[in-house]
Amino acid sequence: MATTFTYFPRLPVELRRKVWNFCIPEGRVMEFDRPDPDDLGNTCEIWPTSHDNEKQPCLSRICRESREVAYEKGGFLRTMKQFETLREYGAFNKSQNPWFYPKTDIVHLNWDYCYEASWSSNRNPVPYFLMLARGAQGASIMAPLLQSFERIYGYVSGHPIGLDHESLSYLDGMNEYRVTLLVVNIHATEAQVMESGLFESLASPIQLVDTSDDATIQRMYKLWRSTFQDDEYNHDDISGDRHAELKYVSDGMVFSKGDFDARVRRWQEQVERTWLWHKWEKNIRENTMDTIESPEKVWIKPNFLGSWDTMDTEPEDSPYYGIEVMPDYDGGMPEYDFNKSHPWAQAVLDNMPRFRPTIMFRHCPYSCYRK
Repeated sequence: MATTFTYFPRLPVELRRKVWNFCIPEGRVMEFDRPDPDDLGNTCEIWPTSHDNEKQPCLSRICRESREVAYEKGGFLRTMKQFETLREYGAFNKSQNPWFYPKTDIVHLNWDYCYEASWSSNRNPVPYFLMLARGAQGASIMAPLLQSFERIYGYVSGHPIGLDHESLSYLDGMNEYRVTLLVVNIHATEAQVMESGLFESLASPIQLVDTSDDATIQRMYKLWRSTFQDDEYNHDDISGDRHAELKYVSDGMVFSKGDFDARVRRWQEQVERTWLWHKWEKNIRENTMDTIESPEKVWIKPNFLGSWDTMDTEPEDSPYYGIEVMPDYDGGMPEYDFNKSHPWAQAVLDNMPRFRPTIMFRHCPYSCYRK
């Protein structure tokens, strides 16, 4: 296949500019903030990939025409006047001044409420993140902001621990989100990536792949696995970090089709429960329980003899006084669940944003496990 086109300079300028436009990656990931390597549980330094992803694209450095096209479609985020209010948000891990294509990028948020204690963000970043995402090609979040991706859910039917109502309320602001369940770092050379045809030939070092996209996942697996050598552990991995990387991906079962798909389905069920809990508690906080028809029927009662709390805090003349609405925790997690056939539950789930499960693949050109 030809790799040069000598007649390109002779084309009309309109055609040349169209060609340059085709060089802009579609669905490129723009990180609103940088991830915490410890939070991801693997052995990559992480931030070098984020730094590479923030850089001015090579398209802007080829010639005058390509530079004009690049700056017509994008630019450095902090210099865009329409996003000046983003300066109000400050956090240790915020992206400093990433390159951003407002119409074609997917805006990704690494933050979740667990960052608060150690990362010193001065306010919830979700509204600022949505400010960018609403006009972009899409929005992406990490699973813990909504529902962590686990092997086993210990509280299958109980009240979620640490529900971040503030952030969940903000998420009502869009119809769809990509949700990163797992992050896989691929420590490959630039030559290996170019040969694979992945990562937009190095133009997009961060890729979000739907968990249903088996073909791309297998291509990523082939590249990831090709970076391991049989004798690597004996020579380059004194700390055992390369072993840890293998274990992290194996534990995630990313490349084990049947097991992984089953885990994704369980996660999706948990997401629905989390969203229903969020909306249920919102009704309680706002004192709008009277808008729910037969609220006691929202719950599927336990299949054992147990006590149920009643709404005794209601006045005796209230229609909800004494109604069995909330179960008794009694020191353990109760075995009950939402009745998804109830009109209230159906309406909540019908209006819930679509949460698309994805895997984040990150290309790292450095041998982090040797450090």
